Amino acid sequence: MIEIENLTISLANKEIISNLNVSLETASITLISGRNGVGKSTLLRAIAGVNNKYSGILKFQNKEIKEYKRLEKKNEISSYFGQNFFDNLTVFDNLTLSTFYLPQNRKTIDEVVGLFELDSILNLFPVSLSSGQRQKLALSIAFLNNCKLLLLDEPFNFLDSVSIEKLLKTIKNLRDTFKITVLISSHIENNLGDFFDNVVLLKSSNSALKLDRKSMNDLYCFEMSDSSASTLNKTILGFWGEKKISDSTYKLFLSSNYQQFDLILKQSLSHKKISVSEFLSYETN
Repeated sequence: MIEIENLTISLANKEIISNLNVSLETASITLISGRNGVGKSTLLRAIAGVNNKYSGILKFQNKEIKEYKRLEKKNEISSYFGQNFFDNLTVFDNLTLSTFYLPQNRKTIDEVVGLFELDSILNLFPVSLSSGQRQKLALSIAFLNNCKLLLLDEPFNFLDSVSIEKLLKTIKNLRDTFKITVLISSHIENNLGDFFDNVVLLKSSNSALKLDRKSMNDLYCFEMSDSSASTLNKTILGFWGEKKISDSTYKLFLSSNYQQFDLILKQSLSHKKISVSEFLSYETN
């Protein structure tokens, strides 16, 4: 389990994340979503132990991230934050070199070559690869480790829809087989309810909303019932106001001049899918 309590992270004297509180179950797949600049990558880097200049509690498997020793962290956590290979080495040599820094129970090079279909480019240098091929190489290095926690920052960049679908299936298969916990930072919005167990929506005001599978299915379903729409509206309104809204307060809201807005929102939820970006773009003017 990942436990985050009152987490605050500042970069260049600017507070990026403030008093974040969220917990994520073991062997779950979670999407970290939100607008640019809300701290998605910053959060993943803190969990990976790349940035330990934070205040608050940040635990994995009941152990504070700051307490993990370097070798122990390599055994437990694998992460992807963009290019992690050398342009002056071939694809095969990059993979071989990466294995020297991993524990003995790592995956074999043949396994990741098969997973990411790298057979035809093993003898090529990264500079001669397409953006999609370079992305696959970088991801394959992250997947070499048989870790317990996998962190992927924007892993779907430069990948076509077929490659994205294959990567999603690979991630789910790894989770199901090895019971690993996966966190993914991404702007993708399709089929969230079918793949992710949770979505953590970060907001620029440093608040966060965690949606489980049922909530996501409600958010992305067609023909939502009035009762479901009402419940979801309360959740959304509570998120906007950064506090929980009681039934009585919600009734007052419906009877106020926001009633027309509420009706529009219900209609949109009932007749079309609402994407994460649309969800985040709503404002209570």
